[in-house]
Parts: sequence; structure tokens; C-alpha cells
Amino acid sequence: MRPMSNADLGEVVEIHIKAFEGFFLTLLGREFLLNLYANFILDDLSICLVAEKENRIKGFAVGNRKPANLFRNMLIRKGYLFLYHSIKALVKNPILVIRKLLYALRYRGECPDGFASPALLSSIGVDPGEETKGIGSHLMMAFCYEAFSKGSDVVYLTTDAVGNDRVNSFYLRNGFKLYDIIEKTNGRKMNRYIKLPDEENL
Repeated sequence: MRPMSNADLGEVVEIHIKAFEGFFLTLLGREFLLNLYANFILDDLSICLVAEKENRIKGFAVGNRKPANLFRNMLIRKGYLFLYHSIKALVKNPILVIRKLLYALRYRGECPDGFASPALLSSIGVDPGEETKGIGSHLMMAFCYEAFSKGSDVVYLTTDAVGNDRVNSFYLRNGFKLYDIIEKTNGRKMNRYIKLPDEENL
């Protein structure tokens, strides 16, 4: 495990594309994803990690320790690049892409109530050929350690509640607890999970 660098972005994006096939961000294309993960690296409050073996990236985890304005700041800082790299998807499905980009401007991280310094795990991905080797769990542990050691009082994330049993089981196995279920305006249900600091691991 080590911090992600700009030199890793190509491999990270390839893993994202394979691990999240059919997801909205993946449909926006490789250049959009390169810009997205580069912006995570630029933010001082981000946690960006990769798992490397034999000089190859096998997985990654990214998130932020102050997510309330993260995506809004990204769009303000590099919004023109996000828009440029969204053109192909925008032509194919303008209503969906515009709605998602506007949502990103309003997005405040969906932080759980009652915590002073929540850290959001935005994305964790493992090369599909390496999924049974514990890489995801090691990335999760390293991300949480980094967040808690820098003062976060909770790590949280959201994931689909329906048709997503394998992923939900993964988070539960790795010490996360179901906090609540968020229902989006389109009816999509998202499980919100939290993990609290474990003093023995800090």
C-alpha cells in the first residue's frame, strides 16, 4: 500500500473501468476519470491509496476528510475539463449528464449526523482478476487507518442497497455498520455505512 501518484492514474482508471462497468462515471469515459482522480490527488484533504504488486497497480481507494464541498470545488477548479470530457456522453444522453453534473454542484457528501470530522470513502476498486486475494480489505484497512490517524471520527460510504449483495457483504465483513438507507428522488435506495475508530488499530 502506498499513496497514489499522477503516474498511477492510467492504471487506476483501467481498474475503475473494469470494476465499475456500466456505472455512470465509467460511461463518461477514460479522460473524465483521469481528470476526476487527478483532482482527488490535488486536494490536500483527500486520501488516495493504491495497492501495488510486482510494479503493477492491483487496486485503489480514494476519499476525502472534508467531503461537504469536495465535488463543488472540483467543478469550480477544473469544471471546464469535466465538461469537455463529458461531451460524448452529453450528446448521447444530455438530460442524464446535465442532471448528474448539477447534482455534483449541490452534493454535500451525505455525511451522517452527529460527527465532527467525517471522512468519505468515495471509491474503492480492485482488478477483477485479483478480487479473491484480500486486496480490497487491505485497502479498506489502510484508508481507515489514514483517516483516523489524521483526526476523522468516522469513515462512511454509500452503496446501492438493491441488487448489490456481494458489495454490501464486503463492507459488513470489514467492520462497517449500516447507519441508514437513503432513498434518492429517482427511487434508488442507497445503504449508508459507517465505521468508528478502533483504538487498538491506531
